[in-house]
Amino acid sequence: MKKIIRILWIMMPLLSVLVIPVQAMPQAELSSTQISRIETFVQEKMNQGNIPGASVVITEGDHTLYKKGFGYSDVSASQSVTPETLFELGSNSKAFTALAILQMEKEGLIHGTDPIDRYIPWLKMKYKGTEQKVSIEQLLHHISGIPFKTIADIPPGETEDMLEQTVKTLVGIELDTPPGDKFSYATINYDVLGYLIQTVSGQSFEEYMQEHILNPLGLTEIYLSRGEAALKDFSKGYKISFLKARPYEAPMYRGNTPAGYFIANANAMETWLKIHTGAASSTEFDRDLIRKSHEPDMNATVNESGETYASGWYVNENKKEVSHGGNNPNYSSYMLLNQQKQTGIAVLANMNSSYTADIANGIAELLNGSEIMSSSGDTYQSLDKTATAIMLMTFLGILGSIISISFVILQLRSGKRKYNRIGLKEFVTLLLSLLALGVIGYYLYEAPKTFFNGVTWSFVQVWAPSSLLAAVWGVVIFGVLMYINLILTQLFKKHDAKPYLSIILFSILSGLGNSFIIFMINESLGRGAGFKFQFFIFFVLGIAIYIIGLKISSTKLVKLTNDLVYSLRTKLLNKILNSPYEEIEKMDKGKIHAAMNNDTEVISNVANFVTQAVASFVTLLCCFIYLGVINIYGLLLSLGIILFIASLYFLAGRSAGKLMEASRDVQNVFLKFINDLDSGFKELRLNSKKRKEFQLDMDQTSAIYREKKKQAALKFINVNVMGELLFTLALGSVAFMFPIVFKEFQSGNLRSYVFVLLYMTGPIHGILNVIPNIVQVNVSWKRVNAILKQIPDSDSDQHVKRIAVNTSSLVLELKDVAYAYPTINQDHFAVGPINYTFRAGEITFITGGNGSGKSTLAKLITGLYCPTGGSIQLQGKEIIPESLGEYFSTIFSDFYIFDKLYGIDSGEKEAEIHTYLKLLKIEDKLHIHNKAFSTTKLSTGQRKRLALMISYIEDKPFCLFDEWAADQDPEFRHFFYMDLLPELKRRGKMIIAITHDDRYFNVADHIIKMELGQLIQQRDLMEAPK
Repeated sequence: MKKIIRILWIMMPLLSVLVIPVQAMPQAELSSTQISRIETFVQEKMNQGNIPGASVVITEGDHTLYKKGFGYSDVSASQSVTPETLFELGSNSKAFTALAILQMEKEGLIHGTDPIDRYIPWLKMKYKGTEQKVSIEQLLHHISGIPFKTIADIPPGETEDMLEQTVKTLVGIELDTPPGDKFSYATINYDVLGYLIQTVSGQSFEEYMQEHILNPLGLTEIYLSRGEAALKDFSKGYKISFLKARPYEAPMYRGNTPAGYFIANANAMETWLKIHTGAASSTEFDRDLIRKSHEPDMNATVNESGETYASGWYVNENKKEVSHGGNNPNYSSYMLLNQQKQTGIAVLANMNSSYTADIANGIAELLNGSEIMSSSGDTYQSLDKTATAIMLMTFLGILGSIISISFVILQLRSGKRKYNRIGLKEFVTLLLSLLALGVIGYYLYEAPKTFFNGVTWSFVQVWAPSSLLAAVWGVVIFGVLMYINLILTQLFKKHDAKPYLSIILFSILSGLGNSFIIFMINESLGRGAGFKFQFFIFFVLGIAIYIIGLKISSTKLVKLTNDLVYSLRTKLLNKILNSPYEEIEKMDKGKIHAAMNNDTEVISNVANFVTQAVASFVTLLCCFIYLGVINIYGLLLSLGIILFIASLYFLAGRSAGKLMEASRDVQNVFLKFINDLDSGFKELRLNSKKRKEFQLDMDQTSAIYREKKKQAALKFINVNVMGELLFTLALGSVAFMFPIVFKEFQSGNLRSYVFVLLYMTGPIHGILNVIPNIVQVNVSWKRVNAILKQIPDSDSDQHVKRIAVNTSSLVLELKDVAYAYPTINQDHFAVGPINYTFRAGEITFITGGNGSGKSTLAKLITGLYCPTGGSIQLQGKEIIPESLGEYFSTIFSDFYIFDKLYGIDSGEKEAEIHTYLKLLKIEDKLHIHNKAFSTTKLSTGQRKRLALMISYIEDKPFCLFDEWAADQDPEFRHFFYMDLLPELKRRGKMIIAITHDDRYFNVADHIIKMELGQLIQQRDLMEAPK
């Protein structure tokens, strides 16, 4: 069944082209813990695989450790699965047929080395036109060379001659490999063996198996026809479709009974497991045949791990395990034997699912105390999800097309759309689209026959999820409606129409065209030498679809993505600037920078990397060099095309590069603003006017960056389209012109190898390279939204209210003010409760050791922190933190100076600014023009003096200085305490200074000392001599 999966997986890209620890020792009795873990695991896997019902059997020696049914045999009737419930075994039927062959051989009726045509004279097979002798042993071990695809030729039916009809489908068949050469699983091998049994014994296959195998083994609950099983408790079969297990009655292939249509229940499998582990004895059956059925043919090596094939069993010598899976369209099973431990596990399910095997292997790992290996998933389930996704996509496309067509008609009736005479460009577009639509319909109809060696839609319909065919019909309907929509929008245009729907449609179209190109090239190369006109036409149409869709969708996508980045950045900026300081302080600054800069930039590059990676053929360009090794003229032809378009690529690239450099310069300015926002947030938070002007500057810079980025990206879109055209033309020259121009080239096998390598690996790598970018964009998108969610909604500017009072008599009173830092531990630092009164015209020093709470108190006083207890009152009225900050001019120890005087009218205060710069002796270090500083690259002391100048100019009634004099030389330290602070006091300012300079304590009117978050000492120095 594995090759069926491969075939069905090939079908999905085709559709995309057309649309868009437990105890280690096993024991005689399972513990309740083991049972609980097993049942939990089984149920979990059934849920993952959407399996309606299953039976599980575990044996050890002659003991049955576990036997139980799970889920339902008939979901609609709520009929539970029991040990008596019957399931089709699928390919696990082969082990029974193999026993019969071994039995006949031991009885001398047949010989394993005999060619099959000795017993079935009319069964002749060939390899490369020469008749071959296929032996019984080769059929038994799947080394006959019979192709797997022969499963599609098995005729449905229940008449007695179906086995013969099935075997006759092999008459004259061409083998994939010489008989005995290598392992190649083909289910029909065992149908031939079944017919051999029937021919030699003179009995029907079913009669022989019942009389000579099943009855002697005591397997009375195994049936070989659905009619017999239907009289018992025969489970309904199910098939995954549209993300759900749905009842499905598959056709009956009686001719495939020897290979896949034995029907059994858990009771029968219980006995079967014990027989194969050597525990069950039977006086009527030769046990040597059981052992021999586990002996592999060393020519039948299945994989690199050394797994081999015996007689209806896979053998893993490293693990000492014998196993086999069974898959029918609506049933599955898995058997796992460990002869060393004499353990056996059987799982039967009423749906075709790889989770059946996962359940068996997982149970074995649980019993061994091993770690359960992760599941690779179910192929049919993945196929159904993919088909469902395509169906959903086409449904949305169909819905969008209907809506678009409806709007066009309504707008046409209302006069918003008017007839537009189409030009040559529009006519060519419509013509190519019509041709592509016709090819799509034809291609869909012929797809299985043309590309999968004769497999028909009827075969796919039986095995694949029903959603697959629905997806095909969705493609057809979507294509027709899309073309109708294209005609209407070309004939009747609307000014300034929004491009959302067209971006989606043309993006799908571009992706389909690119996939179509790759598929057509590889199909052409795989069909041998010679010019293949049909594939060439498909290739040309693929180029047209790809280039048109790529150009249109990418151009529109560039505009949308850059607008999105601008919107995201503006939204983030608004949220951050209007959020409480303590909320921003808690956040990781790196996250804010990444969200506003890197993440949004990554998102803005969506258009670029999608454009470049939709069909990345860069590696193919290098591979053309290898073409020159084979034929120099082929290389010259390819280089001629490359150099012609590369010259255009270079010219367009130079223009685009200049624009990109300009956009990067603007980006550097914007990143500087981000740094300003981070470092100077306290200053912005305390001044709404400053905050608004700063935001205006950032908005303007962001808007300029958006426009530059948009222009540069559009240039690169054109460059990328040229590059993609280069690759596709080069590929076309090799695939289609090479056989015509260079007819003397004879290295067919080498050419086939090289071309497959060229045209398969290149596009695959191009597609795979998209994945990391998509993941990065997804991560960035989530990060940006996470930041937006993390920042609480707030519009603090609306709450800022300044109380109209006489600033010379302001009184700021702390009443039981407390603040506790949020923490998950009980031991956390807290400040308060504090009661204190600050007055205008007074100097108050705050002292205390490191970690005493000075800075926290300062942030409470200035409104940066909102008290968790008590209140802050101004003139006897409680004031909110947002308003309190408007009264303060601050210089914190970690202060920040912006490049511009935000919130200050420098023109009106130019003389005052010059005076203070001279007073603070920094007039020769910088100058101010249009509110901007010529430089802020000053020493720490000079920067503090510049901050002090800004504080003077802001002229707020309250001033707070946090260790301002700490980095000043003795001259300016003395000047600060003895001249500047008294000057501010004389101007009626309320001055709060955090300081350790005890030699200047006499300057203060009040001194308060903090320790462990408490105000422990107050000194009133107003009456003391200065």
